[in-house]
Amino acid sequence: MSSQQTNLLQVLRKISILEGLSGTQMTGLLRIAQSQTFEAGQAVYISGQPSEEMLVLLQGQLVITNAYGDELGEVVPTQPIGAVGVITGQPRQVNITASRRSVAMVISKSRLDELLADDPAMHVLILKKVIAVLSQRLASSNQQNNELQWRLTDTDEEKP
Repeated sequence: MSSQQTNLLQVLRKISILEGLSGTQMTGLLRIAQSQTFEAGQAVYISGQPSEEMLVLLQGQLVITNAYGDELGEVVPTQPIGAVGVITGQPRQVNITASRRSVAMVISKSRLDELLADDPAMHVLILKKVIAVLSQRLASSNQQNNELQWRLTDTDEEKP
């Protein structure tokens, strides 16, 4: 295995939904991945589009915006994007744009589905991880909703 492949495997191991996969399973993911370059200003993902692939940023920087163009955050190298959408089939929820020339490792949904169909244990492990991520997001969203509700209630009570 080349040093570049070893480095890519180390990056894959940092992705929460891939934690616990064996070396063989990780190598299988690496085999189906392709490199893709995005130029500065190029749209990577657009909100509402189908989740047909996931990527791991290797070099560069991406910007996350909502449908209104408000900046929500940045993606830096080793961060995965779109993994949950690829597994759940949900469309993209945000826009992702390259803020400078960027290189990513891309895994298509169709190739990932084939890999998971051949390895049920890997499929179950990844699904459990996705459930954990979605549960965490739901809990965070519920907390934000509760805080907003509290603020609204508190503001209403202050009115004469």
